[in-house]
Amino acid sequence: MKKEISLLFVCLALVLFVPVVLAIDTQINVRTLPDHKVSIFVQNPTPPISTLESFYANSGSQGMVSVSYSGSYKDSATLNIKVTKDGKEVMHEIFEDTDLGQPIYIQLKPGEISKDYRELDKDLEEENVTESLNLTEANETVSSAPEIESIEEKSENISSSGDLTGFSVFDTAKKVPSIVYYIILIILFVGAAVIVTMKVMHCR
Repeated sequence: MKKEISLLFVCLALVLFVPVVLAIDTQINVRTLPDHKVSIFVQNPTPPISTLESFYANSGSQGMVSVSYSGSYKDSATLNIKVTKDGKEVMHEIFEDTDLGQPIYIQLKPGEISKDYRELDKDLEEENVTESLNLTEANETVSSAPEIESIEEKSENISSSGDLTGFSVFDTAKKVPSIVYYIILIILFVGAAVIVTMKVMHCR
């Protein structure tokens, strides 16, 4: 009889303490719209569907909710999440086969639903880095453009000055022969006058 009672106590102890030993905490993080009510239902993934535990919290000004599920250990569960505002449902999404035993990062926003919002943050960070690099390259290109234009302007000015100088020399070269021509004509005229005068005087 005593052995039967001892065996009964052992069975009761196993029933009571084994689930506690097998229980594991799973942090569930939900990022959604600010100041909305978030209802999280952790459900059995296999039929019959039943709710293992439920949580209700406000997302606050940051749009974040974090709860801890400490049910009996299971490999995965179904997360049924609702977002409401003033009693009206804004969003409702079911995430099946969600792994337990590790932190969960759910994003539930209109047009932005993800089972791991860290991947979205990583992609956004990479896009920002790429845009920053492109902007830096664009600024460098713009800043170097005036220097090129300045060099081109100087070249044009030098070219223009050279053209003007050439024209001046050319004009001068054109003017010099005309002056010489007039001088020669004057010399010839004077010479002819002298010769005529000398002949007239010789005739007398």
